[in-house]
Amino acid sequence: MPKSVSDIVEELISSNPCISYLIGEGIVNYSSLAKLLQPAVNDLSNSEVRVNTIVQSLRRAASKSRFEDYSSVAKALAEADYNIYQNVNEFTFGRQDIPRLLSKLAEPNILESSVLILFLSGDSLTLVVDDKTANRLNIKQSATKYTLLKISIRHATEARPGSSAFLAQVLGTKDIMPQNIIRKNNELYVLFAEDKFTNSLEAIKILKQSALIPKQGK
Repeated sequence: MPKSVSDIVEELISSNPCISYLIGEGIVNYSSLAKLLQPAVNDLSNSEVRVNTIVQSLRRAASKSRFEDYSSVAKALAEADYNIYQNVNEFTFGRQDIPRLLSKLAEPNILESSVLILFLSGDSLTLVVDDKTANRLNIKQSATKYTLLKISIRHATEARPGSSAFLAQVLGTKDIMPQNIIRKNNELYVLFAEDKFTNSLEAIKILKQSALIPKQGK
């Protein structure tokens, strides 16, 4: 049985933390959101759906208030501590190189001020590290350079699943596209291309204001 437009709209909202938050807080422009969702609704319904029809579905969905509440995520990001690091490198190592790399990390090469992020993906290990630490580790391979925005959420319980997706979508509404977002406990690491330093500054401004938007009527 084909899904109704209302069902499709609810699924699209539920899969998008940012839209769920905006609707839950009553701060969304339904007409603008309907136009944004229209291509996806058309594809999923295999028909041409009018914007006004999508607006009505959005209003019905909002009245049910069954979407996950992301207001605590927005508030946590607004109150978080932010630090920017330039000249950050990303290295990728094969599985065969991991023991050698870990032995270097065990040596006194890592300072308290070092930027160091490790994560495994399949058969490779990615290391994100600042220039000075990379030199101390004697890593010679070429690297991709980034500007790193570190977000420290003050209460670990607020760094819940969905934080990264919410952050990415809030920034995406302002056409700010990070290269990567890495979440570790109560910290989020946002990587921007080296020449996009101003994007990291704009990101802080946006996220600091994400929980401060005044509510409007639905």
